[in-house]
Amino acid sequence: MYKHDGIRLVDEYQTLINPEKKIPYNITQITGITDEMVMHAPKFYEVARKIVEFTEGCIFVAHNSNFDYGFVRQEFRSLGFDYQRETLCTVKLSRKLLPGHPSYSLGKLCKTLGIPITARHRAAGDALATVKVFELLLERNNGEIPRDWKQLQKQYNTPLPLQKIEKIPSATGVYYFHDADGNVVYIGKSVNLQQRLRSHLNNYGTEKGVEMMQQIHDVSTEVTGSDLIAQLLESEEIKKNTPVFNSALRKKEFGYGIYLVQEDEFTRLEVRKRSTTPSEPLLKYTSKEAAKGRLEAAAEEFGLCRGIIGLEKCRKGCMHVGMENCSGAAIGLESPEEHNQRLEAWIGRYNFPHANFVVIDRGRTEGESAFALVENQKYVGYGFIAVEEVIYSPDQWKMYLTSTYTHRDQTAIIQRFIKENPSRVKPI
Repeated sequence: MYKHDGIRLVDEYQTLINPEKKIPYNITQITGITDEMVMHAPKFYEVARKIVEFTEGCIFVAHNSNFDYGFVRQEFRSLGFDYQRETLCTVKLSRKLLPGHPSYSLGKLCKTLGIPITARHRAAGDALATVKVFELLLERNNGEIPRDWKQLQKQYNTPLPLQKIEKIPSATGVYYFHDADGNVVYIGKSVNLQQRLRSHLNNYGTEKGVEMMQQIHDVSTEVTGSDLIAQLLESEEIKKNTPVFNSALRKKEFGYGIYLVQEDEFTRLEVRKRSTTPSEPLLKYTSKEAAKGRLEAAAEEFGLCRGIIGLEKCRKGCMHVGMENCSGAAIGLESPEEHNQRLEAWIGRYNFPHANFVVIDRGRTEGESAFALVENQKYVGYGFIAVEEVIYSPDQWKMYLTSTYTHRDQTAIIQRFIKENPSRVKPI
């Protein structure tokens, strides 16, 4: 810790801390700090009073202050003490007072500003470099801490109070970001809600992240206990609410899809841009080439006609017919029924392993299980049930459903989950 009065350094304090656990190898590689070095160092509770006294009446300044401040507060919280200081983030002030830099990470910013960092990734070295950045910011503001520094930070910070985040459980579930009018602007899921929300509040690396942070005024959550149910609920809520930041991200990630088309007697496939097609695709891909590659593999394995599945415009002299790896459905050499049957067999690869089954996962409490129900190869919904309940038929499971909203994306979610967790499947 370095104490600064706005003109010069007036005091400093530094010590190693015994973390009361082994230091991971990769952390030793980054910092150079070994288990032997901290063996006789004080534990946090032994220096806690010194930290409180040293920082009394001070503003907590750090490069990405939410991150550092959150760790310090958590350590004090473990001791039963509510440590609170005003904070000032040199990342956010640098963006305002020193615009135009390609990166505002401490290392890269110091390099472009000509500020040397000794003992990089050690607390004293990084903190002293932050002092130099802070002094440069003072110089740019006529030697004064900006009177409106809180307002400046808000330009790169969310209005969401930190106290709100601290009340969020460290559990699996879904979270909703709301704007000033209460509208949902983003929905996400996590196996640790509080940790995920803290990472959101430090997302200043992209213009989109900063823009979203500026709009967030409130957050609400729903604990699911189960990661599967969290994924199903997230998908459901995104479809229902169409949050502005979700739609932009999802279309960018999976811009293309393979669509089922029924124009005549043939069941056909086409690769289309998702942004131009309102319906949901059979499969989603990040590029047109990836989608075409999947269809090429399907044509080879199942003998599908490339004209029917949208890969080529077939003519009478089709090369693949000549090579006897296509039956020529598009040029009348094979009936629609025969080709449709093989195409359905390929599509069936993406069906469920049983006609009727439930997927069992952990619930919201110790005595509860979560489940997703599939009946006649179709996803029906999800719910929660007491662990000791014994039921067998789909109709009995339906009595405990919490949601019956269905969508093609949820089918894909369940398929991925049971592929990774086959033991969770219970035929009924």
